[in-house]
Amino acid sequence: MASPKNQPQGMNSQLHPDFTGLPQQSSFSDASKKFGPDPRTEAMNNDVNDQSRRLRVLEERYIVLRKRTQVTEQNMLANYKRINTQLKSAVSDVSDLKHEMNELVEKLVLLQKEIEQCAKKEDVKVIEKYIMFWNPTNYITKSQVEKKIKELKDSR
Repeated sequence: MASPKNQPQGMNSQLHPDFTGLPQQSSFSDASKKFGPDPRTEAMNNDVNDQSRRLRVLEERYIVLRKRTQVTEQNMLANYKRINTQLKSAVSDVSDLKHEMNELVEKLVLLQKEIEQCAKKEDVKVIEKYIMFWNPTNYITKSQVEKKIKELKDSR
């Protein structure tokens, strides 16, 4: 081992047995063992540990909130797509219904025109009275008239 004269000042006089010429670790921890823990250092360590713990808790909460936000956004997008599809389908259905309604209106207009051209009930009754009055079953046909004329000519 080296003698204390060869060591620079400020170095611990004890050398590590395996490493000659290298000083052993500083005896700072030895001082704290002698005098006990420094209350300021301990308070500072406690504050740092407390702040670290709080920071971890806040980081965990932030991660949970970020995940919830992400899930909410995904759900909103899925709902938006579903609603958009349903809305397009509803718009298409309404368009089809409008088209069908227009066709029905056109058919009703045609039907109304045909009905207007038909005879009214009163008109039919008037015609019926004339027919009953004339009694067309008593009339003879053209062929019957011709036959009668021929018979009359022959008989003369």
